[in-house]
Amino acid sequence: MVDFKEIRKRIEIFLRLHRPSDFQIVVAVSLIVSVALLFYGIQNYRNTPYLYTFTFLAVFSFILPVGVAIYLRYARLQEKERYFPQFLKDLADGVRAGLSLPEAVVNVSRINYGALSPDVKRLATLISWGVPFDEAIRRFATRTGSKMIKASVELILQAYTAGGALADTLDTVAEDAGKMYALREDRKARFSGFISTIYSVYIIFLIITAVMATVLIPEIPSMPSVGFGSFFGGAGPQGLNQPISEGDLDTIFFNLALIEAIFAGLFAGVVGEGSFAAGIKHAIILSFIGIVAFQLFIPPPDPADRIARAIVKTPPTFNATIHLGKFFIDRNITVNIVASYAKAHAKSMSIPLPEANLAPLIHFAVSPNGCNVCGKDLNVVDSGIYVIHPAYASLSVSVTGGHYYVYVGSPK
Repeated sequence: MVDFKEIRKRIEIFLRLHRPSDFQIVVAVSLIVSVALLFYGIQNYRNTPYLYTFTFLAVFSFILPVGVAIYLRYARLQEKERYFPQFLKDLADGVRAGLSLPEAVVNVSRINYGALSPDVKRLATLISWGVPFDEAIRRFATRTGSKMIKASVELILQAYTAGGALADTLDTVAEDAGKMYALREDRKARFSGFISTIYSVYIIFLIITAVMATVLIPEIPSMPSVGFGSFFGGAGPQGLNQPISEGDLDTIFFNLALIEAIFAGLFAGVVGEGSFAAGIKHAIILSFIGIVAFQLFIPPPDPADRIARAIVKTPPTFNATIHLGKFFIDRNITVNIVASYAKAHAKSMSIPLPEANLAPLIHFAVSPNGCNVCGKDLNVVDSGIYVIHPAYASLSVSVTGGHYYVYVGSPK
């Protein structure tokens, strides 16, 4: 006959022995959320710039909770080390009052020691259950997770085993532990200016990036080609010398900002506070600053705006072709929208337009080189580009006979 009570008891014992820690739970949940976001992005936003956003969110949804959990463990450890000298001094007072060291531990377990209190109460409980003092206090030191507390406990055990002036030993160890904590705090104070410098440099980097992305790069009349071919004077491998789009440049800038945030934050923590875990805190803060800066001050390139800039800067008497590069087109672009953008740019730059009504001079057409997204994802007619499904397309502006022709081609 099956003994269900015995089976239940064994299951309870197994779960009690193998209960995951809070940190393991955070890692597991973060991993599940991260994989779900990545899978959702691949299923619904493939071949769009939004897939990059979902990839970033997936990675960050794992790194952020885990990083916060690591830092909270570090902060809790710091608080334990801050209260540990006071705990030892209270033990010394109890020993001087005539209590044995185990009795002193039980006596002070009612005092509030912040993050150290649960460990002290657990130590007192083990002693009250009859666990040998040396084994109980070693468990206490291991549970705190502090190397400093472990070293101090070993000194206390040696004095406890040898006998003698135990209270004086406790005072000495407490004083040394307090000095170690004070030195660490002094180091933080001394390097606070260094950490502020890292934050200032990163903000300056973001300002420069914003100026380049919103002021300088949009003024470039034609996007350059990059790749191996550009390093070999055009003699590089075939197909690797491709034009880079403005959206690709924004992505590169964003990646650089995150890389600098992560490594600058880790460096600030290791040098300024002597802890990798403290560096995670700074890396998260800097990454958040970078993300907010890109969301507020570096919007994705607007293809209608770039077409209008090219028209304003190209006199109708010239016969020229300007390659604008690849853009993700997710909304309709009409001649009236481009004309209104062009008038605004011309007014801000004090450039006269050829006609008061610019719209009749602007024409949209499929590129002579072909367009594999036209007719399927984008409907290109003379009056504009109408979106069937958002898609990438290559845009160029050609000036012929006083008219501006916007050609839509295959993305490169």
